[in-house]
Amino acid sequence: MSKNIHDIIHEGQSTEKIKESDTDEKLASSCSKIIRQTKLWCAPKTMGRLVQNKIDRCLVELITRDYQPISIVEDKGFRNFVNTLNPSYQIPTRKTVSNTLLPEIYEKRVNKVQSIVKNAKSVTLTTDCWTSVNTILLECSCFPEAHTSVNLATELNKIVVTWGLENRILLAVTDNAANITKAIKDLKWRHFGCYARTINLIAEDAIIIVEPLIKKVRTLVAHFKRSTSAATKLVDIQKQYSKTPKKLLQDVRTRWNSTFYMVERILELEEVIRTVLALLDKENLPIIFVEEWQLLKDAKKVLEPLECITKMVSGESYMVLSSIIVLTNGLENMISELKKEELFEQALTMVNRMLHSLKSRLGDLESSRTLTISTFLDPRFKNIAFSSDCILERTKKEVINLVANKIQKQEAGTRNNPEKTENYFPSTSTDESTRAKSCLSIWTNFDQKAATV
Repeated sequence: MSKNIHDIIHEGQSTEKIKESDTDEKLASSCSKIIRQTKLWCAPKTMGRLVQNKIDRCLVELITRDYQPISIVEDKGFRNFVNTLNPSYQIPTRKTVSNTLLPEIYEKRVNKVQSIVKNAKSVTLTTDCWTSVNTILLECSCFPEAHTSVNLATELNKIVVTWGLENRILLAVTDNAANITKAIKDLKWRHFGCYARTINLIAEDAIIIVEPLIKKVRTLVAHFKRSTSAATKLVDIQKQYSKTPKKLLQDVRTRWNSTFYMVERILELEEVIRTVLALLDKENLPIIFVEEWQLLKDAKKVLEPLECITKMVSGESYMVLSSIIVLTNGLENMISELKKEELFEQALTMVNRMLHSLKSRLGDLESSRTLTISTFLDPRFKNIAFSSDCILERTKKEVINLVANKIQKQEAGTRNNPEKTENYFPSTSTDESTRAKSCLSIWTNFDQKAATV
């Protein structure tokens, strides 16, 4: 509530004495300020329903997009922040958000996606059974039953029927676990194992060779994460070396490349780490000997091709199926070249293990009709991505037959319905950024072959 003018004047006189000679002048100035101030404290207007609904939708989007808890609407700091921005807005209760706002928006989004899916000629599905909130799915459901192939197939089929996708499944991408692979086979869907997951397994097969050394690194990193004094010394020594202070990185067991980044960072700070460990003089900390530091460098060099491939297939915003053959051939060539390097025996064992795992886990990719046709139709690769002319000619004939069948169906449809036309060759814009080579050596052989065409 705004204060009475006389009260404010009285308060002002109690804190600052006003000389009688200029009382009139200061009184006039004070009254002018008070009049202007009272305008700032006018009672807020009532918010209309349309504006209230619009802000409600933005609030729900904040909760869902940023994975905020619904209880945020009860947090004092959040409520004070919103009230400062707009005192007229009535923040909905937690119950209202849960029982009314979220279901309304969910239904709208489901209807929108269903209308899009309804017009799709074919779809590609990806599925996995895990515990995570960082996913956007057609359905995320509790699955308390045993993860047998029969139960998984039943659940997947139920979801497909719910979304009206029967007989339109072009491809299903999953990991290579036996239960989900059999479930997809029982449903008679075409199956493709997750390439990034396979690369992860190949990396794990190699890392196990140097696991005792990785365990030492992991223990050291954990110590610097726990100990304030050790972390402080790490920063101070980096500053003495005129380096921008960096923290050590702790790996996550389910993501092999986090182990790569952990090793990469500790090698970057090798000199600093050795100095800090000498100052700490901790008897219970593991010691990394000179030969082991060199082995870490060799292991990093061996794992770099896999890190490059993982980044390329996981960080793209477009489909990479047509790149699988090219990337795998490039990866195999690059790993083979490492055998010529002067590496520690354990590092050479890692190289051999990676080559064996690459062949056993991925097999002959060029025997896959889906992969070869996708690669052939990619304007970046065309007819120079295959290892033999025989595979190229076979793929070319398959594509010609597919196109001929499409044309025949199109002509038959046009005769039956002259007004109906259909474009079987959708335009494809090639993003030049997709040609950026984040790891040039992966593309070495392909570039050399392309240059001779």
